[in-house]
Amino acid sequence: MLWIFAILLFLALFCGPHLWVKFTLKRYAQTRNDLPGSGGELAQHLIRRFELNEVSVETTQEGHDHFDIQQHKVRLSPSVFAGQSLTAVAVASHEVGHAIAHERQERIARLRVRYLPKAVFLQRLAGGLLIGWPLLSVVLHIPYLVAIHPLFGGHSCPCRGVIRNTGGVGASGYFTGRMGCQLS
Repeated sequence: MLWIFAILLFLALFCGPHLWVKFTLKRYAQTRNDLPGSGGELAQHLIRRFELNEVSVETTQEGHDHFDIQQHKVRLSPSVFAGQSLTAVAVASHEVGHAIAHERQERIARLRVRYLPKAVFLQRLAGGLLIGWPLLSVVLHIPYLVAIHPLFGGHSCPCRGVIRNTGGVGASGYFTGRMGCQLS
């Protein structure tokens, strides 16, 4: 029971903020006629206002809003670029904020330039490991099932027996035995 609570708590802390932001952005995505311009127009205004002469604004795929550090471009999705909503204004000003921080050489922008490539690499590596681990364990004969066995209460087969390592480790260092269901 404690495991379930821990997993739910972890999911709430890990996924909760992202889901809340998505919910809030969707909630305020309705067009408002009382706004004087679109998100793209606001972004261009802020760029002129803060004298970011090397920065420009262009559209990108839906949901891929970002500031491109190498090309000095604020890229906004079509719904943000042409949208007249609180969401469009918030996202556009947020991305221009990244441009302002980068052009002013603020500490947070330097940290982003330093660590973002490493974070992207680690994210891709983790995704590859999550997808490739089962195949890798079969190819290398790694009995990872033994490592996760206690998480499932010790019972892993229909006869309510326990999976036991009935083999050994060979001269090559790889698992050479077999996994068997033995009644407890």
